[in-house]
Amino acid sequence: MSLSLFIAVDNHFCSHLVIQALVNDETKETYEWLLTSTLQATNHAPRVFITNADPGMDAAIDSQYSDVYPLHCIYHISQNLMHNLKVPLGISYNDFAKDFYLCRNDLSPTGFDIQWSKLITTYPKAANYLNSELYSSKEKWAKAYITKFFTAGISSTFCIESENSVIKNVLQGRPSLCELATILDLRLKDEAQYVNYNEWYYTNASAQLSGAFAECFPEIDRILKKYLTEEMLSRQRHKIIQSLYYHTIIETGESLDNKHVEESYDTQQIHLTSLLEDLPPNDIIKTYKVQRRHCVNVNFVIILDDRSHLCTCMLLVNFGLICQHFWHIFSIDNNAFFHVTLISRHWYNNEKMQDLCLDEQPYMMNTGSVQNEDCLCPLLFQMCHITKIHDYDVFGSEVCRTVQKRRDYGETFNLVRKAVRSAVEAIHVFKIDFGFLSIVEAGGESLYRLKKSLNDWLVEEQKLVEQKLHIKDNDKENFDLGQVENPIERRQKGRPPVKRFKSSTEQFKNKKSQNKCGKCGVIGHYAPTCKQ
Repeated sequence: MSLSLFIAVDNHFCSHLVIQALVNDETKETYEWLLTSTLQATNHAPRVFITNADPGMDAAIDSQYSDVYPLHCIYHISQNLMHNLKVPLGISYNDFAKDFYLCRNDLSPTGFDIQWSKLITTYPKAANYLNSELYSSKEKWAKAYITKFFTAGISSTFCIESENSVIKNVLQGRPSLCELATILDLRLKDEAQYVNYNEWYYTNASAQLSGAFAECFPEIDRILKKYLTEEMLSRQRHKIIQSLYYHTIIETGESLDNKHVEESYDTQQIHLTSLLEDLPPNDIIKTYKVQRRHCVNVNFVIILDDRSHLCTCMLLVNFGLICQHFWHIFSIDNNAFFHVTLISRHWYNNEKMQDLCLDEQPYMMNTGSVQNEDCLCPLLFQMCHITKIHDYDVFGSEVCRTVQKRRDYGETFNLVRKAVRSAVEAIHVFKIDFGFLSIVEAGGESLYRLKKSLNDWLVEEQKLVEQKLHIKDNDKENFDLGQVENPIERRQKGRPPVKRFKSSTEQFKNKKSQNKCGKCGVIGHYAPTCKQ
């Protein structure tokens, strides 16, 4: 049996073990059952699903999660390349690996195809494996195709591999199912304890430090502090501080440098021409060329007419945070606007994640909030262009209500369980330590009060439900059932559609009646034609 682990990234940017399953095999049918059970438990599918390129899982995702974009882990792809091509290529494998990653990291689909053709031509021994195993699924691992999706900055299944390594280190030899279940429960408790510690730490006043971010945009910093979790607030503040080290140039022509840049800090993740393919030219207000001082890497920021923006670093789309390039533009240009919905709802704290009035929050400029009479801004922040690229938001109002209902149920059930356990254990403690009847009765008072409180609460809830039903009944139209009579029958003019209506007891004859002779009484003829 194999252990399947599902890891999710929460709004604190922490990975959590959310699903564990023991399966007999790794076929499409098994994965379909697993995904169906997951969908029934969560009521919604994820936006992006990163796998180890297992064909059974890919087929199951296509059938069960049709709206989910599947990605293949780049780490497993590299391991499969080493396993299948290192022996055939021999000493040229290292050069092949460099050329392969150069092809994978190309920022445009056209450039990827050119690099792929060179790769096939240069290494013919690897052509069969590359074309049959990788090229057909290039949209799931090539950087030119996966840039325009929210992935929380994750491109591999390293979270699952690290979790699997921790579990294997704890389990020695061949453990039983009970031991495995115990270890998984301990891991879940450790993760819950870590989250509680972080929440306690960041609520402490000593952890709230002021800095340059508050001096640059104090009103925006208050909004970020109100909506974001502490981890994302720290990351967003860091981007604001980094914006102080950039300078800009307004691009007026189309002489844009699309030279390939290796992946490193502050480099383009998509070519500007590829980004402009999804944008009508009339919707673009300005295009800025942003460059860090004493650095050769360049990014482009596009200011759009719907008061949103896009950047070639793709941090806003891939990670859901506003990049340092836009913050620099925001500080110098009044056409740049900030709105809290630019940041992905995935990074909001639990209270604000369910806020249904986010679109009604005010615009922010570098001089402060924007009033409708000062600037022509729409009433709601639509973000049409970003939504087109970024796709829908998983954390919609319906999903937020479902998640909050499950969270409230878990917290309430845990509280009731602790109360019952404390009340019951109090009786046993008094019995063991003292053994006096009066003390035992005193120890049972806590359990009695708990039962009484629950019963009183249930009675009050039933009364409230009855009152609501009574109010609904009073809202209905009052009428007397005895006054209801048959409708008045009005005879219409003209001949009725049928000769007569047969009664319920009358037998129906299918065959028409035949002539009966008046002389001989035989059926089939009549008297004038009778031969007798």
